[in-house]
Formats: sequence, C-alpha cells, structure tokens
Amino acid sequence: MASETRSLMCLNCQSPMKVDVKLKIDKNKKTSEVETSASATGQSCNLMELICDAEVPSGAPICKECSDELLVGMDQQLKLLEDDCAAYRQLIDMLKEKYSNADLASMKQTLRNLQDEERALKAQYEQLCAEEQRLDAELLEKKAQLEEKTEEEAGRWRQFRDNHRRLLDIDEKIRKADAQLRYYAEQHRKLANTNALDLVFHIWVDPADGMIGEINGFRLGRLPDRLVDWPEINAAWGQLVLLLDTLMQRANFKQENFKLITMGSYSCIKRKRSTGEEVKYPLFASGSWKPFGNNNMDSGIMAYLQCFEDLRVALQASEEKY
Repeated sequence: MASETRSLMCLNCQSPMKVDVKLKIDKNKKTSEVETSASATGQSCNLMELICDAEVPSGAPICKECSDELLVGMDQQLKLLEDDCAAYRQLIDMLKEKYSNADLASMKQTLRNLQDEERALKAQYEQLCAEEQRLDAELLEKKAQLEEKTEEEAGRWRQFRDNHRRLLDIDEKIRKADAQLRYYAEQHRKLANTNALDLVFHIWVDPADGMIGEINGFRLGRLPDRLVDWPEINAAWGQLVLLLDTLMQRANFKQENFKLITMGSYSCIKRKRSTGEEVKYPLFASGSWKPFGNNNMDSGIMAYLQCFEDLRVALQASEEKY
C-alpha cells in the first residue's frame, strides 16, 4: 500500500512541498497549516526558533534547498563563534600568565580604595553641582541687580543731562544779566557824569559868527556888521529865563522881590517894589526899537542879572565849590 502524503508550504521560500502523513503530529502543537498560514500573513517569527521548537518535520516544514542554505549559514556562524572562543581562551591564558603572581588581597584593597575614591569624587561632584546651582542663582540675581543699576545709571545720566542743560541756560542768563548790568552801569555812569542842563541848554560862542553868544541855536545879540532878527534874540532871552528858573527850582531858591515869567519869546520878570506894587520888565522887543534904547527891556536885563547874582551868592553860601 502506497504511503499517503500531504501538501505543505516551505516556511522560508513558501514553495509547495509534500510530507508523509504517517509522521505523527503532536496534538498539543499547532498544525503546520496554521503556522504556514501565520507565516504567510507576514507575522514576524524566527525561522531557527521554529525549527528548534518543532518535534516533527511537519511542525516546521522547510524545503531541501532552504535547508542546505540554512546549514551553510549555521556552519559559518559556528566557525565565527569557535574563532571568538579561541580568542577569548587566548586572552584568558595571557591574563593568567600576566597576573599569575598578583596579590589578590592587595588588588581587592586597591579596588576598595578606588571605590571609596569614586564615592568621594561623586560626593564632591554632587557638592560642586550644588555649588554651581547656587552660583548660577547668584549670577542671575547679580545680572538682575546689574540691569537695575544700569537702568538707574541711565536715569541718573538723563537727569544729569537735563540739569546740565538747565545749568547752561542759567549760565547764559547770568552772562546776559551781567552784560545788561555792565551796560546799565555804564549808562548810569554816563548819566551821572552828564549835566542835563548842558544837554537841554546848549550855550556856546561861534567865532565864525562874530563872537555872538548862542543858546540852543538862538543868537543873543547883534553886531553892527552882524544883524540878527529880533524874534531870534527874543527866543534866546526866553531860553535864558527858562534856564535861570530851572536853576532856581533845582537849588530850591526863592526870591522875594523878583519873579521869572517863562513865556518863550515873550518872557519877562516881575519886580515887587517896597510899596507892594509889581512892575513887569519885558525881555523881548520888536524890530522898531533899538535894544539899548528900550528902557523897559534894559530894566528887564538888569533885573535878570540881579536874579542871577542873587542865585550865585546863595549857592556860594551853601557850598564853597560854587
């Protein structure tokens, strides 16, 4: 009777293969169809583990070609492992020969010392790490303080700049005030040394005009070869009366018998006689009269000279410099 066969799939190449059904299959194991189906679905499994775990050939079906390739790969891997074992044995023999006379107790003590040193170094490392953290925190604090001080310094510089600008403005104002003060002082000195009467009443003699006295541009008199109109002479006498009246007011000098009447070109002098009668002496004349042929004007000139002499005597009596 011919033996019965059953079709299975190679676990490696998935090629169909036939296996004799007389081979007993453990009922507690998964069937090859199930495993083949699981492998065909792409589940990740180790081929060597499957082969090693299989109790019968149907438990891990694999074709002859794949089996031969697997054997070749296993032989290569076995050779590499044997070479590694030989290298390890050679290293062990070399170490045994090199340290055959070594003091084991001394090495153990050295090992303990190194372990103690390692623990000490670890403790020191942890201490240094803690110190580093502390220094980092302190550095951050110092940086924050530095930023605060930098901002404060910038604020102080801005304040210094503003104060310096105000100081320059104040200094400029002081210089201007000093310049104005010097100018006003110079003007005050000039005004103090200036006689207002000299400015208001300009009296001089022009030699080119025949030595005729002038006051404020009005000629006071005439010569035979230098004729002067009477209105100009009257105006000059009016300026003289105004000048004498101003001097008396400034000197606070009052006369009992004479009174100056300032009326420009028609000025005159009033005289109070012992009888109480007032007489007016004009200091002006018309063109039809001669200057020294007019008794009234001559009396006025005499009265003017008397007033002037009285003022001079009074001033000289009050201050010797006069």
